[in-house]
Amino acid sequence: MTVPEKNDKNTTMVSPLRRFALKLFVSMLSYILFGLIAFVFLLNYFPETPWLAASALVLILLISTCVLYTHAWHFGHRDRNLVKYGHMAYQKYRGLIAGACASVPFLIAGIALFIYAGPRVQFFYFTVFLPMSAASGAGYIAGHKLFSIGGKLIYKSPKKNDKRLR
Repeated sequence: MTVPEKNDKNTTMVSPLRRFALKLFVSMLSYILFGLIAFVFLLNYFPETPWLAASALVLILLISTCVLYTHAWHFGHRDRNLVKYGHMAYQKYRGLIAGACASVPFLIAGIALFIYAGPRVQFFYFTVFLPMSAASGAGYIAGHKLFSIGGKLIYKSPKKNDKRLR
């Protein structure tokens, strides 16, 4: 078996899905642990205000969704170059699949909380599965299309009538 040359057309570069899913998994797991610690802390020290613990969980959910979107965007951007130069085929649902694989800790935490805490906590953890997977899928597609939400919100486009820019 011969080793292909560096610029040979028969060599293929693959962006492994398991590395992408593992990065999302570690991010989700860290946010699960942080969210559970904050939830238990707030319920123990402020038992008369359960809305405070629930609002903290919603805030952590929003932050973790943004972080997962960013990770997925970077993977989509990197895979764009591999697709552009013919090293791999475009897989539109790759971010969604990686997000679903990485959401396994949420499902496990939801089942564990259902067993120990009852059905009212289960609803929150099972509804987290969909936004996390959707955020990673949307981030991957946006990265592949080079669409940046931060770029649209922060940066202004130059005025077309400004003659100094010509």
